[in-house]
Amino acid sequence: MKVKAVIFDLDGTLITFKLDIVGMKKEIIRRLLKLNVARNLLNLNVKVAEMIEISKNYLLKMGRKDLAAKVISEVFSAADEFEVRAAKISELIEDAELVLKGVRELGLKVGLLTNNGRLATNIVLEKHGIAKYFDIIITRDETKTLKPDPTGLHLLLSALNVSPKEAIFVGDSIIDARAAKKAGVLFFGVETGIHDKDDLKRENAVSVFDNLKSFLQFLKKKMK
Repeated sequence: MKVKAVIFDLDGTLITFKLDIVGMKKEIIRRLLKLNVARNLLNLNVKVAEMIEISKNYLLKMGRKDLAAKVISEVFSAADEFEVRAAKISELIEDAELVLKGVRELGLKVGLLTNNGRLATNIVLEKHGIAKYFDIIITRDETKTLKPDPTGLHLLLSALNVSPKEAIFVGDSIIDARAAKKAGVLFFGVETGIHDKDDLKRENAVSVFDNLKSFLQFLKKKMK
């Protein structure tokens, strides 16, 4: 494998993150309604990234460019409140630090890409002492987008000075897999989060591992 960099997702991949998703979505919807987004466009079944796009498009169509410009900041601010709470009680997934250290020892660059905001991410990294393993960390605050949008991966590849073919992305969800595909990066799944092997395989995961340690063992063999 001509791999020079490994990029990790955060929630569900390296840490357990008990986020009150329903509560967060309710607060996001409340804030978007205050921006005069039509109520029938918003419900708890809509993904946050979709809420952002729906709301921006609606407000632009209504000629409210001023309000459309506030959508991202309102959504991200609402999410921050709930993510910070979850970050404070987050836990490292088994062998996460061992794997990060192992990847570094292979001489590879290491990146982190998360849909979380910088506030919560910094709390998690400090709480668990793992910031030292990453060459660069990209949150939604740097991209103003959410995975599966590939912007964050593009930024990481550029910062790490590697091509898409020289990097792999490790994550637990189909949005990670879809972001990797859009960026032209190979995706390796781990069953440590919200989606199982079948889900990830359907999204073109090269391989799916039961745990992070199995991924590291695989990587060591391929790097020989």
